[in-house]
Amino acid sequence: MSSRPSQIVYLGPFRLPDLNAAAQRVLANAKGLRQLGHDVVLAETGTVDGRGGPIERLPAVEGFTCYRLPMNQRPVLDSPQLSIRQIADLCDALDSPRAVIAYNYPAVALTRLSAYCRRRGIACGADVTEWYGTSHLASRAAQAMKWTDTTLRMKVVHRRLDALVVISRFLENTYHGRKVPCVVRIPPLVDADTPKWHRSPEEPLTSELRLVYAGSPSAEKERLDATVAAVVTASQSVPIHLDVVGVTSGQFQQIYPSVPLPSRELVTFHGRVSHEEALGWVAQADFSVIARDRSRVTDAGFPTKFVESITLGTPAVVTPHPDLTEILADGQMGTVVPLDGLDRTLVDLHTDRWREVDRKFFDHRRYQAEFSALSAGLGLPV
Repeated sequence: MSSRPSQIVYLGPFRLPDLNAAAQRVLANAKGLRQLGHDVVLAETGTVDGRGGPIERLPAVEGFTCYRLPMNQRPVLDSPQLSIRQIADLCDALDSPRAVIAYNYPAVALTRLSAYCRRRGIACGADVTEWYGTSHLASRAAQAMKWTDTTLRMKVVHRRLDALVVISRFLENTYHGRKVPCVVRIPPLVDADTPKWHRSPEEPLTSELRLVYAGSPSAEKERLDATVAAVVTASQSVPIHLDVVGVTSGQFQQIYPSVPLPSRELVTFHGRVSHEEALGWVAQADFSVIARDRSRVTDAGFPTKFVESITLGTPAVVTPHPDLTEILADGQMGTVVPLDGLDRTLVDLHTDRWREVDRKFFDHRRYQAEFSALSAGLGLPV
């Protein structure tokens, strides 16, 4: 390894330190790269109330130098979708970065960033965690713009970069053998030594089966409606309760207008809470529930809520997903069940609750081989 750390700029629309799932993923990946001896700089990109401004130095997060690049939404040429002006200014001001990793970045801006990096002799990679559709967008114009950006990014721009770190087996298979120099699959990770993960379930178990959903559901991806319906049906056979963290009952009805609102004795909606409080609800549950339809959108992603649940010691009930089905094959850390069999599974789990999960399964230290492969793909010393 060289005596001087290689500097990596990891940028994208995340909100440090843990205000969204993107920030949690990027911070864990940065720790994995730092453990190889690299100097990782984190840079938030995007708009703040549509307004731009100068590059802002943020307080350090767990030893990482952090910046905010508050780009303009107007004029369009200065928007995050098109402009890399502030990114280039930051890289020019830093101490000779060797690589840039862009998190789910727009196609045109990513193309320009790749060209800038080539001129500067900097490796350019992408962190790819999603392949969203357009059905959640209201207008046809928005749908057309989103489809164009996504298609260009996923099918053209990513294949011209030096390295890709992808979140799922689906995305790994999408790019494998497509002349991408380096494709490394890394799921959402955590630092299991961080105190927020050191929680213990309440003891002893009560007669009531305690379930939790913690997240931000959308009609395109989550089937929280099916989870609620399964709880209502299962309650006819066993005592059961679901805590929903992240949405209010009113928001639930807006997302799923055809689903009757259950009684508070069965389902409690807690609304949006701090990340720490959400983890508390997950830690005290018997199982977390992650129900989704199978689609390209869901297969391409990897639910962060599953990683958090396992790290907190709470097994998970999930519907089929390529990565999760593989992890839960032995049934030790949870169970995989078809969506239409969820209610029957919940009844069975009332008498089969206790499981000892591997709480360090997603600790970033266990993925050093993957981070070494990513580092080599970016042309950095390992």
